[in-house]
Amino acid sequence: MEGGWSNIAQFGLAVAVTWDSQNRFRRWFEPDAKHLISELAQYDRIVSFNGDRFDFEVLRAYHPVDHVDEKIL
Repeated sequence: MEGGWSNIAQFGLAVAVTWDSQNRFRRWFEPDAKHLISELAQYDRIVSFNGDRFDFEVLRAYHPVDHVDEKIL
């Protein structure tokens, strides 16, 4: 099934960018998706633009994110 606004999980991850004080900016690509989700799970808070509606829906196609998306501000 093809991705689109009615099927966000199938858009696929092109690139994600994270920042934290220890690692600074990092880029994550599709093969890194599971590692990215594990990394995000370590934080108490996650600031994301449209995370509930888009970002975590895309990541959900690679690995469960329910334990992570509850941390979004």
